[in-house]
Amino acid sequence: MYSRAVVRTKDDAKKFIGAGAVISLYKPKVQNYQWSSSRIKLLNGADSIEAGWMVNPEVFKDNEAHFYAKFSTGGRECINQLCPGFVEVNNHSYLGSIPMRYTQIGVNYWNWNYWNWNVTIDKQQDDGHWWLSLTDENNRIIRIGYWPKSLFSSSLAAVSTQVEWGGEINNPGPSASQPEMGSGYKSANILAAIFSQIRTVNEGSQKIQPNDLEVTRKKKKKNDFEEFEDCSSFYTVKDYGYRNDYWGRLIYYGGTHRWIKF
Repeated sequence: MYSRAVVRTKDDAKKFIGAGAVISLYKPKVQNYQWSSSRIKLLNGADSIEAGWMVNPEVFKDNEAHFYAKFSTGGRECINQLCPGFVEVNNHSYLGSIPMRYTQIGVNYWNWNYWNWNVTIDKQQDDGHWWLSLTDENNRIIRIGYWPKSLFSSSLAAVSTQVEWGGEINNPGPSASQPEMGSGYKSANILAAIFSQIRTVNEGSQKIQPNDLEVTRKKKKKNDFEEFEDCSSFYTVKDYGYRNDYWGRLIYYGGTHRWIKF
């Protein structure tokens, strides 16, 4: 079973040359051959690039969350540098790295330690490549590497037409339990994993806080946000809109197995 719980821009002919967000750090529980990721994804047709963190024992040989970059093009896909594609330029080799700290969940919002990565993917005007970077706690931009524009034979070489933020899981076979997504809590719980400071970059290189978003749902409901069906009942996502200057536009997402009642 494959499922994603994401907020995405609507398919309305907009064009993007970048996107970013602050992604909370967790270590969801998975079993062998399962994986769980939290990522920003830019798409154009069937081709895409994405980055964030992923727990994938088959790829990384452990159950930690690892920083990753992935592309899909021409019917093939690749994580990090398992095949030619992404060009890493940072001497510290951030790809595959494990967080120094994970968010520590308390019994309520006021007694937990929140840790995150501030991830950006943007297309540079000088070389035309899609660059991946992290912004540290001192607001310094750390360039990780890039997906060359020559990697894509489709229109993604020039521009993205849709952006997603959220979680994704894969459970390819029968299992005693579903993999966790995010913190393991569904989006209605205050302890769910979050994306904050959601942003896009338009063709004029302007950073935009997107307002016309839609969210995955298992069933259609009437609410303040548009919906599309691509999410199993185990996982949910909620768009809380703009909160304040610190959080920016905020989404909660995740699911299965962990429950706390207040």
